[in-house]
Amino acid sequence: MTIIIGVLCQDGAVVGADTTVTTTNTDRIAVAKDTTQKIRVFEEHCAVFTHCGEGGDGQRLERHFRNVAREVATRRRRVSIVDVAELVQKGVHSAFAPYIDGVQHAFHEATSRDVGLDEFERFYSRVSGSNGCIFTIPTSDGPAIIAVEGGGRACWHLSPPRETTVVMGSGDTIGLPFLLFVRRVVWDSQIPFVDDAVLGVLWTIQHAIGHAVSGVGGEAQIAVMRDGERSAQMLGPEELGVPKRLIEEIEESMRDVGRRGVHPDDAVPSPPDSPSTRRAARGTRRPARPPPK
Repeated sequence: MTIIIGVLCQDGAVVGADTTVTTTNTDRIAVAKDTTQKIRVFEEHCAVFTHCGEGGDGQRLERHFRNVAREVATRRRRVSIVDVAELVQKGVHSAFAPYIDGVQHAFHEATSRDVGLDEFERFYSRVSGSNGCIFTIPTSDGPAIIAVEGGGRACWHLSPPRETTVVMGSGDTIGLPFLLFVRRVVWDSQIPFVDDAVLGVLWTIQHAIGHAVSGVGGEAQIAVMRDGERSAQMLGPEELGVPKRLIEEIEESMRDVGRRGVHPDDAVPSPPDSPSTRRAARGTRRPARPPPK
């Protein structure tokens, strides 16, 4: 159980996750919690992978996505987002096969009777909703984010401007609404730049951790991939220092309004500048990402 987030940006992509891992028994009851590095950066192939759900599935999926990244890196021709999605789909169901078998066995054990396909599908759709992964890799169309959810039941790639964010895991019920709030208020309902997306993803994960959502905890991890850079990187404490301070300023401004109360004659306070606004003021705003060919 966890929260994982992917955001497609005008100048790259951002992936975030918490660090708590929950171990369950055969009845899917949590028996232990620990912390781990949930985001994997495949430096040799410039790709980022993160997973939510059972640890064994995560290991199988990581191997599958490493193979996908290796295949993309060795192809001589240009590789599009659609090409990557097809490579992902070829092996993702086999990676989830042990999970599907285990869920089916658990269901049969619980009911002690044979069930029809329709009834099993309804059961499986309930228990597999928090089992999925996010994969990010550069393509000829720019950085791509491929999402796999529901134990392999759904596999898609984010397609701007209609879909630029994805939230998965046990924390999605609180994370997705909060990220939509961030998108409207901080990103002005636009596709964000990487620096702004880092702030939004970090704030969302901190929000989920702070509200003690089941299975979500530890610290926030963030990885970024920028257009034109054949590499991805994990952000350390120093790189996350600026967005953390901005989040504190925004929250303090909101608390000030709450403490004073809102009066009809009051001027609405301006929120702190976002990273991209500060960059634009310095005349260094990054160019907009060209539409996919």
